[in-house]
Amino acid sequence: MNIDLNPNWKKLTEIDWNFSQAQTNYLTHRLHPYPAKFIPQIPHQLIQELSRPGEIVADIFCGSGTTLVEALTQKRHTIGIDANPIACLISEAKTTCFNTEDKALLNSL
Repeated sequence: MNIDLNPNWKKLTEIDWNFSQAQTNYLTHRLHPYPAKFIPQIPHQLIQELSRPGEIVADIFCGSGTTLVEALTQKRHTIGIDANPIACLISEAKTTCFNTEDKALLNSL
């Protein structure tokens, strides 16, 4: 018996995963360098296909918070965990809501 546990997995094979021309430093993704950081388009596509607005996205090795930022942009709730306190600080800074003046200051950096 073959049971399809999640039909969304088939959708993942249909996505064009070539992001060579994609902008990767938008929003707060450029805030701080971090080793082994992946481009935001990867978690963006996965979150879009495998979750719905209002659901929780948990990243238990959140690093600099790329997945958390992308989840928030898609109206998901987030939980980020990392053993590295610097990573936690970066993630918190990247996911903090800014007002218009703060955004202008951030963009000028």
